[in-house]
Amino acid sequence: MPYLRIVVTAAATLTLAATLVITTPAHEAQAAGLTVTTLADTVATDGQCSLREAMTSADSNTPTADCAGGSGADTITFAMSGTILLTSPLPIVTDPAGLTLDGSGHDVTLDGVDTHRILESSLAPVAMSNLTLTRAVESALYAEGGTVTVDNTSFLNNRGTYGGAISSLYAPVYISNSTFIDNTALRGGAIYIFAADGSSIRNSTFTGNSATIATGAYGGGGAIMADILSDVAITNSTIVGNSSGNNGGGLWVENGARVANSIVYGNSASGVGPDCFDELAGISAGNNIFGTLDGCTMPPAATDLIGVDPMLAGINDNGGPVPTLALQQSSPAIDAGNNATCEAADARGISRPQASACDIGAYEALQLTVAGATATEGATLSFPVALSSTLPAGFPDVTITYSTADRGSNPATAGID
Repeated sequence: MPYLRIVVTAAATLTLAATLVITTPAHEAQAAGLTVTTLADTVATDGQCSLREAMTSADSNTPTADCAGGSGADTITFAMSGTILLTSPLPIVTDPAGLTLDGSGHDVTLDGVDTHRILESSLAPVAMSNLTLTRAVESALYAEGGTVTVDNTSFLNNRGTYGGAISSLYAPVYISNSTFIDNTALRGGAIYIFAADGSSIRNSTFTGNSATIATGAYGGGGAIMADILSDVAITNSTIVGNSSGNNGGGLWVENGARVANSIVYGNSASGVGPDCFDELAGISAGNNIFGTLDGCTMPPAATDLIGVDPMLAGINDNGGPVPTLALQQSSPAIDAGNNATCEAADARGISRPQASACDIGAYEALQLTVAGATATEGATLSFPVALSSTLPAGFPDVTITYSTADRGSNPATAGID
C-alpha cells in the first residue's frame, strides 16, 4: 500500500516532495488435509499434532493418536507461526501421490540446527510453499525421483555436498517466487540437479551462495549446477553475488540454460565463467543483464545488456513472502524486460508491468504518477499544488503538514492545518 507524507508551507503554488513506501498484502491461508498444532518436534500422545506425526500420517494414510490420517496427495498446513527445531530428519516422503507442506498465513521456519537434513522424498512428488528452511546439512531438501515444487519459500544457510538447499536426482525442479541466501555445497551451492530435464526457476533470487569445489575439478555453480542430462529455464530471476571455487560462479549447466528477463551479474569463479559456465550452448531468450558471458557459450541476444551494473540494493524484506534485491531508482533493469515473456507478477506478488514494460529480475519496482510526474518506489516525487488561505493582518507564517494514504475508496486524510 503506497504511503505518502507531504510537508508544505502555505503559498499560492507549492512543490511537494513525497517518498513512496511500499507494503504488500500477506498471502491468504489455504485449506489443508492435516494441520500441525505444535512447534515441538515430538512423537507423543499429547493431544498435539506435530509436523513429524503429520508427515507419518500423510505418508502411511493412517491416523496417529494426535493426527488425522492422510488420503492420497496430502497437504499439511500449520496452525501457528514459529520455528520447529528438528531433532532428526523428517520422515521420508514415499507415497507416490505426493505431499505438500504449506505455511500460508503464518511465518514457519524448519531448522536443521546444523545437524540434520530437513526433508527427503523417494519416487514421490514433494512441494512446499510459504516456508523458511535453514541450517540443514546434506541439503535442506533431497529428492530422488518424482518432482520438486517450491513456491514463496526461503532457503538460508544450508549446506551439503550436492546442493546446499536442494539436491535433486532424476526429479525436475520447479522453483518460483523463492530466495536462496548463503547456502554452500561442494557442487551447486544452492541447487544441484542431476539427470532431470525440464526444470524451471521463476521470479527467484540467489545471493551469497557458494560451491566449494576445487579449481580444476569437475563442476561448480555457486548458485545452480544442472549436471548431466539436465537443463533449466530461468525467467525473471536475480542471480548476484554467488561464487565457485571452480567454474560457473552463478550458473553451471551441462545441457544449456534458457535465460529470459533475468539478472546474472557480479558472481565470481576461481576457474572459468564468473557468471555462467556451460558444456552445451544455452539460449538467451533476451532482455537479460549479464556481468560477462566469458566461459558461457550462450550467444547474447540483441536485447541483452552485458557488463552493465543493474544497480541493486542489498537483500532485504521489501514486502511479500521472501527477501528480495530491490532495484534502485536509476537501475537499467527498470522497464527493460519483454512483456511477452515476463512473469505476471514479481516475487512479492506485485503485478507486471508497472509501466510500459516489465522490469528485469525477480523484483518489479512500483511506480507512482501524480500530476504528470512519475517516480519509482524509494524516489522523491515533486509536483505542484495550489493552496490559498486568508489570514488576519500580521498573522505569523503558517506551516501546513498533510499526510495522505491510499485507503482504497476512502478519502485521504489531512494532518495539521
